[in-house]
Amino acid sequence: MKTVLVTGSAGLIGSETVRRFAGEGFRVLGIDNDLRAHFFGQQASTAATRQKLVLEVRDYEHHAFDIRQVEKVDDLFRAEGKRLALIVHTAAQPSHDWAARDPQLCHAAVRGDVEPEHQQLRVVPREVVESHARDVRDARHR
Repeated sequence: MKTVLVTGSAGLIGSETVRRFAGEGFRVLGIDNDLRAHFFGQQASTAATRQKLVLEVRDYEHHAFDIRQVEKVDDLFRAEGKRLALIVHTAAQPSHDWAARDPQLCHAAVRGDVEPEHQQLRVVPREVVESHARDVRDARHR
C-alpha cells in the first residue's frame, strides 16, 4: 500500500489532506504536536481533530512529536522511508505575533519547516508538496 506522510496532520489543511489521501486508498502517517494549544491555549487545541482522525480514518497512524525533533524524524524515515510515495508538509508556526515575541521559537519552527524536505531527499523518490496559510498549492496541479 502506498504511504503518504502529512506534517501538521491535525491542523485545518493537514486534517483535510489526511482524509483526502486515505479516501484515495493511501496509508497515511501524520505528524502533529498540537503546538496551537501552546500558542493559543486549550480552546485552540487540535487534539479533538487528531482524535477524530485516529478513530474515523482507516489506515491513519498518528505520531505526536515536533518536526524539529530531528532524531524522531530520522527514526520515522528509517522505518517508513521506502514506502513513502509523497510528503505533504502543512506544519507551520501558526502565529506571526508570537514569532515577534519569541524569535527563537520562530527560528526553530522555520528550521523545522525544512527538516522533512532534507529527510525526504534521502529516501523518497517523489516530491514534497507544502501547504501553509501563506502558500497553498493543490497537489493535482503539480
